[in-house]
Parts: sequence; structure tokens; C-alpha cells
Amino acid sequence: MNKKYDERQRWINYRLSHHALIIVFVLLLVNGLVRSSFEVTWAAPMAETFVLIALPTLYYITRSLFQGAYVGRRETYGKNGLAFAFIALIFLGVFIASGDAFIADGQLAQDSVLLLAGIFFAYITVLHGVKYFSENKRV
Repeated sequence: MNKKYDERQRWINYRLSHHALIIVFVLLLVNGLVRSSFEVTWAAPMAETFVLIALPTLYYITRSLFQGAYVGRRETYGKNGLAFAFIALIFLGVFIASGDAFIADGQLAQDSVLLLAGIFFAYITVLHGVKYFSENKRV
């Protein structure tokens, strides 16, 4: 048993992970139907995979963070936020330095994963910042 989280946090995490799994299933089903029915390729394989995984992950992190089930007993929102900010800056910096296109031939390019990952981690950083400042606000 994981002593890092209390019973309420574990229950919320189980429920939200179940929701995220359903979202993954629906996204995969819709993506498969669009690709096979309309013969549309909307992204390079790596970019497509990242989007299909990132959306449910963002749902899970957002909901669990604001329901108080994301951070364990020894973690802090400030420390986690700084770590995610550092990761976001790395991905965004590499994308900017590469100079590659975000969209190529009418679809998300392979190298757009760097930008998408940067946005992903920047979003998580903002969430941690909002949570940190809402818990530590001084009136």
C-alpha cells in the first residue's frame, strides 16, 4: 500500500484514472474512425501519439491537482512547479532552436512534438502555480 497518499487521495486517483482511460478509448476510437473512414492523416505518427496521450493526461492532472489528490505528503506545489517549468523551457528552447515547422503538408509535423511537449509542461507549471498561490495567499 502506498503511504504517500491518504485514503481520500487514493480514491480520487482511482476514479480519475478510470475517467482518463475512458477518454483514451474514445480518442483512439474517434481517431481510428477518422483515419479509416475519411482517409485523413492529421498528424505525423509521433505527434498523433503525443496528442492522444497528452489530452487524457492533462485531464487527470488538472482534476487531481484541484481535488487535492495530486501531491503526496512530502511534495510541494512550488517544487513540482519549478521542475515542470524547467522541463517546459528545455522543450520550448529545443523547438525554437531547431527552427522546424509546426505544420507541414497540412498536418502536424514530426518535430511539433517538441512544441506540444513544451506547452504540455508549461500548462502543468501554470496549474501548479495557481494551486501554490491559492493555498499560500496572504490577505
